[in-house]
Amino acid sequence: MNKDIDNKMLRDPKVSVLMPVYNNGRYLREAIDSILNQTFGNFEFLIIDDKSTDNSLQIVESYSDPRIRLVKNSTNIGIASSLNKGLESAKGEYIAPMDADDLAVIDRLSVLVDFLDNHPLLGIVGSAIERIDEEGRPIEIVSKPIRDSEIKWHLLLKNPFAHSSVMLRRKLIEKYRLFYDQQFDTVQDYDFWSRLLLLTKGANVNQVLLRYRVHSKSATKLRRQQQLKGHDKIAARTIKQYCPGISLSAEKVSRLRMLFVTKTDEEVYLDEWRADDIRNFLSLYHSFQKEHLNKNEIDMLIGVIAMEALRILFRSPRPSGWSSLLLKIIEISPSFILKQIPRFFIARLKKNDHISNIYRSTMLP
Repeated sequence: MNKDIDNKMLRDPKVSVLMPVYNNGRYLREAIDSILNQTFGNFEFLIIDDKSTDNSLQIVESYSDPRIRLVKNSTNIGIASSLNKGLESAKGEYIAPMDADDLAVIDRLSVLVDFLDNHPLLGIVGSAIERIDEEGRPIEIVSKPIRDSEIKWHLLLKNPFAHSSVMLRRKLIEKYRLFYDQQFDTVQDYDFWSRLLLLTKGANVNQVLLRYRVHSKSATKLRRQQQLKGHDKIAARTIKQYCPGISLSAEKVSRLRMLFVTKTDEEVYLDEWRADDIRNFLSLYHSFQKEHLNKNEIDMLIGVIAMEALRILFRSPRPSGWSSLLLKIIEISPSFILKQIPRFFIARLKKNDHISNIYRSTMLP
């Protein structure tokens, strides 16, 4: 690649990668290298140091790659405001956020650029991820909802994208003056997607393009309660926006999250509310169906909705009025659900029998 092309790429990059950094020295070099070694090279790499007090700034300054543009915050302003600085400075057609402790798979940018180039109606695309531990060892593969309708359904109660896996169209961000809201500094991405997806469509590719690191100093570990409180506030607002006529308090949203997303153990969850929560869950589906789904999309979601509702309904002890709730679930799709109920009971019996065997095997003679 000649020098003129290099200079043109730096002036007019296809992608702007945004990486806020604050005291990420332990994992930072691996994260930076995973971007610089991408098979797709036409990008600028905006690294925003948020007044780090460890060796993070020195690590960034040790690189001489001309694609890196370092921004130094004079004071610590937080991840959301640092990301906003990146959005304001970005020159690329597409924007790719990147957390400073994650690892991008080598063809992340290439795959996502091709996807957005070939799907002009989409404003955001993400991918499946691999969770890794502090040493980079694999934990599990996590798939994400693929189609726009599935993504927006998931958005009601959970984040449908991994932040470091996505790519966005910059023109949408500029047109609608979108930004990360610093009041949600632990769930700023979930808030951002909930507002963005009111204006455009989204997708996830069913391919692992990010290795997401789970470690003891991550925001998720350190500020879990703050994160959950912010999450439930965003979810309550999102439900109101995407499901007209449905308004749930943050407390009710929290219970739905515990049941249908985090799937809290029975001894933690207050079971007295379960019947109301199932009714709220079904009301969400019916409202969402009217607003957002065509026939094919309804058919794709029916299985997910029905099996989740049945799982909660048949959990012991069954809630009061459970038979009338069962009829409401069956009404979603009678032929599908009536076929699933026997299979569901068989699976539950096998699971309970397995648990009983484990329990008996641990008892003293």
